Amino acid sequence: MKKNIVILIVVGVILILAIGVVYFFWQGGPEIRRLNKNLPEGIRIEKRGDQQVIVNKKDGYEIKVPKDWGGVREVEYLSKESGLTIGAQDTEDWVSVSVYEVLRGIDFDVWLKQFLKDHPLSFPEKITSIIGEEKIKNYKVIKIKVEHPMTGTTFFYYFQTDSHIYEIYTDYSEKSIRAVILNGNF
Repeated sequence: MKKNIVILIVVGVILILAIGVVYFFWQGGPEIRRLNKNLPEGIRIEKRGDQQVIVNKKDGYEIKVPKDWGGVREVEYLSKESGLTIGAQDTEDWVSVSVYEVLRGIDFDVWLKQFLKDHPLSFPEKITSIIGEEKIKNYKVIKIKVEHPMTGTTFFYYFQTDSHIYEIYTDYSEKSIRAVILNGNF
């Protein structure tokens, strides 16, 4: 009887280890390992079913990679304010996500006006315009466009959750930013 229990326990342990190894290699296939290679601790790309998910525990958000991107070609993280830049596998889409910590209850509109004023090199007054305000998911999103004669048009979307203000930008298309917000958990 004791011998059967010991055998059952050993088989159970081996089975659990085998499942763990299979999960590790499935989750960390060569493509995912390559993408995660240079990311700092707390930021990684995971595979959930057939979809890649960017998990950023450092800054407190997750983004399901939009299906029409075909996955992630490249990902780079500099810092919270400098952002996480994500490039799509099958298209030219790319976005950068930056996070600014603010005091709870701060007026988002006042913060954004001051932010734009404090960064005149990024947002020169003559070529920067607020192109609208829109509700995406449950976020009040302020959309800004910078039309630079040498570098082209860049779109910036800003929204606030509690004590964080998110900046998502690209020079590709507004559709890319919208897809990230719709597929994100901020």
